[in-house]
Amino acid sequence: MAKHGFKIGVDIGASKVLAALIKNGRVWKTQKAYFTNRNKKYILKDILGVIDKMASGSKISKVGIGVPCVVVKGPTSRGRSDLIRCFNIPVLEKIDLKKILEKKYGAKVTIMNDTKAMLHYELWRNPALRKKRVLFIAWGTGIGSAFSINGQIQEGPRGLAGEIGHSVICIEGGGSLEDYAAGRVFQPKGKTKWLLDLIKNRNSRQAKLIFKKLGEGLGIGILNAIYHYDPDVIIIGGGLFRFLPFAIQHIRKTIKQNALIHDITKIKIIRSRLPEDAGVLGAVLGA
Repeated sequence: MAKHGFKIGVDIGASKVLAALIKNGRVWKTQKAYFTNRNKKYILKDILGVIDKMASGSKISKVGIGVPCVVVKGPTSRGRSDLIRCFNIPVLEKIDLKKILEKKYGAKVTIMNDTKAMLHYELWRNPALRKKRVLFIAWGTGIGSAFSINGQIQEGPRGLAGEIGHSVICIEGGGSLEDYAAGRVFQPKGKTKWLLDLIKNRNSRQAKLIFKKLGEGLGIGILNAIYHYDPDVIIIGGGLFRFLPFAIQHIRKTIKQNALIHDITKIKIIRSRLPEDAGVLGAVLGA
């Protein structure tokens, strides 16, 4: 395996894949592809396609991949580290990306949960966060989250530590947080760039209603997470981070109305500084 050269960071989301060529902690170029067919063959083709474009003509030493799955480190029933419960893109469970990419590029390949990869980036970029309790929420098509204490990302024996997106909000019908606050609930069928249109028309009645519903749903999720993890700061990243300025009043109102103690309302809720690059950089940094 190559010891020197570029590294490739890959962030696989529920609706797209982003790859970046990285050297010395700097992104040199990126390539993005939206998933138009969720069949295994086409998903793999899209992932390999963006990686191939990044690797072209460059010596690759490492590939770090963030995936929207529960990542179990160590042997599983199939005898290898595994991806399980890829909630919003289940076909990934059937693809052995590590084996495929190591054979193709002869580089070290590491796979980790995508939200934990984003949090790795935030901790690397802002040393002050390494002395705090940090909850990172990837707010997008689905909802992922990760939690760190004094710079150490919490994993848990089953890879579930810090996960709030699938916490059950409503027992009747089994509604999870994603069913109330994830982008897929409001995304028009077949439209991958709907959020840009919504922001453009942010003063419309429809947009304001969506911001309100998303904010109230995410506010309940954040409040529950505060009770579980008692964070010093909450960072919002992911594809819907652009909605935060329009939804934050509803998030904070929901928290204030239901807070057990007043100090909860003082917890900082901020946007990720570089949400798209955070995933690809964090996947490499955390490898």
